[in-house]
Amino acid sequence: MSQIIEIKSKVSENAGRVLHKVIKLNADDALGRADVSDTADPLQVAFLQAPAEKEFPAHKHILKDQPSKVITQEAWVIMQGAVEISYFDTDDSFLAKHIINPGDCSVTFGGGHSYRVLSAGVQAYEFKSGPYNGQKKDKAFI
Repeated sequence: MSQIIEIKSKVSENAGRVLHKVIKLNADDALGRADVSDTADPLQVAFLQAPAEKEFPAHKHILKDQPSKVITQEAWVIMQGAVEISYFDTDDSFLAKHIINPGDCSVTFGGGHSYRVLSAGVQAYEFKSGPYNGQKKDKAFI
């Protein structure tokens, strides 16, 4: 399985809660699925490695009631280049720093983060839970 690094809160009321995960790609992984997020998280993330001809049956997702207050969760998947990510706790204190490379993924479930591009031509996919109501309602700078 690809390496999954958990970064946990050190703040007393959140101590031990997983705030961030870094998934380091291992191209030689066995076939299968590994869930990265907890089933209660608004952003659902899984790592998939499937054989040729594998089919995922046609389906659609069902509208469901959601809690009225949720925090935005975010993931980056690096396609090209390298990015250094700093991770912060719920009280804005620094927790850890990791470099993610092509195929690697970073997921933030809580706490804060910053990104620093390390190489020219970085390409990444960014995924966030929504809806997005503008920067003033979405984020607070550390």
